[in-house]
Amino acid sequence: MLEAGAAEGFGLGLILAMEVPNLFSAPLPSKFTIATFTGSHPEHTARWIRSGEIEAVAQAVLLGIGGSILTGSPWPFILVMAMTAWKVWSYETALSGGIAAGPHIDMDKQKGS
Repeated sequence: MLEAGAAEGFGLGLILAMEVPNLFSAPLPSKFTIATFTGSHPEHTARWIRSGEIEAVAQAVLLGIGGSILTGSPWPFILVMAMTAWKVWSYETALSGGIAAGPHIDMDKQKGS
């Protein structure tokens, strides 16, 4: 069992880590959307996806630091960074899959007549 102070830090760390996906969902589309629609403009899409990742990571770093300051424990920062790494990996996987195997939809042909 964790000691009282460590348990509080670990508990808050878990709560804060579960907020990290929200930080990614604000500036970024879903992984499905990325993987499905990246094909027609891969460089443009990659630039915007990575911009959103940078924004989300910066916010996550501050979230983790804040949690560690409040609890005096490294656990909030560690757990938030672990979730952040997983989210970046999952978005990059979707992006590389979309670039390699996207349907290459010509969005200009999707406009109504």
